[in-house]
Amino acid sequence: MQDTVTVFGKPYGTHQLLKFKTGPVILVVGSGLAAPGYTLLADESVAGDLFAVLASKVSGLACIARG
Repeated sequence: MQDTVTVFGKPYGTHQLLKFKTGPVILVVGSGLAAPGYTLLADESVAGDLFAVLASKVSGLACIARG
């Protein structure tokens, strides 16, 4: 597992296995929306903490936090 994101600017469908705290997170280029974006898939043991961190950072950004 890595802790440096390397998928930014990569083709749709590219994915990377990351670590957040003690659990795995998969970052995928692409979203379920009809717009460019990224999808995060987190282990349930860290999902709540990850969502809280992301939600606290998205104020004023072009982000949609769904969880």
